[in-house]
Formats: sequence, structure tokens, C-alpha cells
Amino acid sequence: MGLRCAALFMIVLCSVTSARGQVPLTSNGAWEYFKVQASGPMTSANVKATCEGAGFATPCPGDAECDYSSPACAQTGLTGCIHPMEDISQELCSNNPRYCPELEGVYTFMAGWSEGAACGAERGSWCTVGTGYSDRFALCARDLSDQCAQNPCQNGGTCTDTGETYTCDCWAAWTGDNCETDVDECQQTPCQNGGTCTNTPGSYSCSCADGWTGTNCGEDVNECANSPCENGGTCTNTDGGYSCACSGSAIGRNCESIINGDSCYRLSTDTKTFSDADAFCKTLGGYLTKVTTLAEQEYLGQLVRQGTAVSHWIGLQGTGTSFEYADASAISSELRWMPDKPEDLCVMLAQAGNYDLNAAFCSKLRNYICESDVSACGTNSCQNGGTCTTCFSGGVGSAHTFCDCLPGYSGDQCETDIDECSSAPCQNQGTCTEGVNTYSCSCPTGFDGDNCEIDVDLCNPDPCPVNWRCDDFTYYFTCTKPELQADLKIRGDILKRFRNLCNTLRQPILLPPPPPE
Repeated sequence: MGLRCAALFMIVLCSVTSARGQVPLTSNGAWEYFKVQASGPMTSANVKATCEGAGFATPCPGDAECDYSSPACAQTGLTGCIHPMEDISQELCSNNPRYCPELEGVYTFMAGWSEGAACGAERGSWCTVGTGYSDRFALCARDLSDQCAQNPCQNGGTCTDTGETYTCDCWAAWTGDNCETDVDECQQTPCQNGGTCTNTPGSYSCSCADGWTGTNCGEDVNECANSPCENGGTCTNTDGGYSCACSGSAIGRNCESIINGDSCYRLSTDTKTFSDADAFCKTLGGYLTKVTTLAEQEYLGQLVRQGTAVSHWIGLQGTGTSFEYADASAISSELRWMPDKPEDLCVMLAQAGNYDLNAAFCSKLRNYICESDVSACGTNSCQNGGTCTTCFSGGVGSAHTFCDCLPGYSGDQCETDIDECSSAPCQNQGTCTEGVNTYSCSCPTGFDGDNCEIDVDLCNPDPCPVNWRCDDFTYYFTCTKPELQADLKIRGDILKRFRNLCNTLRQPILLPPPPPE
């Protein structure tokens, strides 16, 4: 008795352990049968939904003549129409389903039976009405002749049945027999222009470097759309960046600073309190502009008009109070003030007053003007004898270094030797030779002057023998004997009349041979 109980306990334990998913039961050569965990009442509709949800077919209880078969189930070769699952039970246990532990709790589809219930083997009973039970097992089948019936290809792959097996045609982002392996697209370095690639399931993403955008960072960002160039600078978009062509005395990557004599000025595009503006200017290696002369005030006012056209803090601040009573008497020193009251007054170039000076509470948010002295560079980075100066050199990324170039050189670092021949100064096919801040012209025969602009008279002085005639033909001259001069004159008159006649007749000119020497 003890051994029989132990054996029964092992059977039940195996059944519970395997009931968590899909458990194969048997096959008839063409179809393989499974019991699949269901959820909800064991109706025929739920059995069908459970099978199809797991990628299986729903087997009919009998052949096409069976009253409980219908187009909703698949003919798999079962014949037990009024004895459902008999074929499977005999194969598994050589007995009917009520005595087959492997079919305990398994329900089969029955079309039109007992108000939609499925038929099951339950606790020694056969064809138990399934509507009284929930969360049991559905009898399902897989067509062994269709290798793609269970949709083995993952991630959108297309399955092709090849008879004994199948193949999967995978999307480009997946590989493997069942398209189960994600392809690392970053191995192909799809991100352009310094972008960083991150592989994702079935795809990838690019984190683009500054100046680039798009799926693969192949699209140039038009930085000029944000108008980065200040003080009248002209923006030119470039691949991955931009450049500013500054006008007037503006300097800097964004033309943000203006040099005037021994000072550099930077007009803000943001607003700060007086103390914050003062602190910020110091981080740049400068200070809030002092404005010590009327000429400087008018100059800065004009810059503001051309830019933001609003009031700007300057580095001028009151140190006491100017309050008084209505009768003009001085304020009493015995009165108590709240901490930090009254506030000091600070000075600005007032937009409302034609940029005259005006005072306001220092806590107001205003634009501001930073100033820096122009000084010699610690290290002369200018080439070809240029003189290096700098301003706003105290802060990271704020310094401006510029070069005063010797005549004949140009460029930010005086690195370019100006080509004085580029303007083609040599006339009359003269050859130009470029030098440092100069050039020279090599003139062809017959011309002279710094630019070959003088047509030389080749017959002055007369190079021909006495009484011979000299003829200047610009690049050369000829000498004619006296006895031939009259004959040549006659021949010349004849040739002239002959040419005129030929031109009239529009015939080619046949010139006579020259006279013998």
C-alpha cells in the first residue's frame, strides 16, 4: 500500500510541475497533442482561445460527420465524437480518459455542447461539463507537417516551411536561426561626423556632436538661424559650425567685443543686477566700464543704439542716501532702517534719456557693459614680426588675442604674405614678381616704367643707317633703304587699292611677293 501511494504521489507531483506551460502528450504521426494551461472557465470558446493564443490548432473531437465538430476546430484525425479524447487516452494509458492521469483536468473543444462548455476528464469523471471549472488545461494540437505552425521566427521574421524543417528570413536588425539575436548596428559605424552610436534592440541611436543632427548625424545644423554674430557681424554657416565676419572694430568668434583705442568693450545680451554684472565682468578679466569722458559716453551710447537699444549698467555706484523730507530738510540719523535699506543707487546709460547717466536701485535687472584694457600678450603668437595684444584675458574662453601686422602681411596671426601681384599691376603683358609689401614688373621689349605703362619709341634714337627710314612697330622696328622707299610707297598704295577692291568683291586677298633685297 505504501509503494502504491508513493507512486500516485509522484504522478500527481509531475502533473503539477509540468502544468505551468505547454506539456506534450502524444502524436498520431501528422499531429502532436499538448495540454496547455488555460485561464478562466473551461468553455469551448476559452479552449479555442487558449490554443490559438499559444500558436496551436484546436482539435475537433471527431471527424467531419461528428455533431460536435465545426469549421471552428481542426480535423486532426481524432474519431471519438461521443467519447472525446478516447484516441489520445488509449495511446497514453491504454484506457479511457477517466483512468488516464495525464489527461486529468484536460478539456477538449465541443461545438454546441452543454451551453458552450468544454468536455474534460475531472476526478475520475469523463466528459465533465467545463463551465463548472476554471484555470484547467486545454487540449491543443500542432500540425507536424507545417513547420511554421508555431511561428518560430521571432522579431517579425518570416517563416518558410522546407518539409522536415523551416528557415527564417529575418529583418536586417536581427539574426540567428529564429531571428532571436539582435544585430549590433554600431559595428557598422552608422553615426557620421563624430556622432556616438548606442545599440538598441532591433535598431540603434546616434548622439550627435555639436553642429550636426539627423538619424545618422549627417545633417548640418544651420547655426546662423540663431543669429550668433553680434555687433553687425555677418554669419556664414559651415559644415558642423559657423563663422562670423565682423564689421568695423568688432572682434571675437561672435564679434561680441569691440576694440576702441586702448580699451575693449563687451555689451551684454542678458540682464543682471549691478553686483552680479560687476562680478561677471571680473570673471572675464575686465570690469564694468568706467566711462570717464563725454566722448566715451557718446561712443558707448552709439554702440547701444546699434545693438540692444536698452539701458546698460556702468561701473558707477552711490555710497549713501539722498532722501529728504518734503520741506527739504535732511533725513534724521536717529531713525531705524530695515537691514540693507535704503538700497544703494547705481548708474546706467539710460535709454529713455538718450543714454545720459541715470541712477536706479542696484537690484534692478539691466543689461551691462564690460570693459578691458588692451595689453601686450604674455607670449607673442603673431608671425612675421606682428605685434600681439589681448583683452578680456582673465576668463576661460573669454580672451581676445589680435595681431597688428607689418605692411605686406595679413591674417589673424599675420601668417599670410599679401600677394601684391594679385591685382595684376603690370601692364602690356609685363611679368609681375611678388615681394614682401612690394612687387616688380619685367617689361616686354618696347615698354618701360614701374608697371610697364610707357610705350618706348624704338626709333628714338634712330638705330638705322643714315638716310634709312626707321619704322616703330611697338615690339620691333624696321629700317628701309632710301632707293626702295619710293618703290615701297607705290607698292603700298597699290596694295591698299587692291585690298579695298577685294573687300568690295568679298574675295580672298592674294598678296604679291615682297621685292628682292
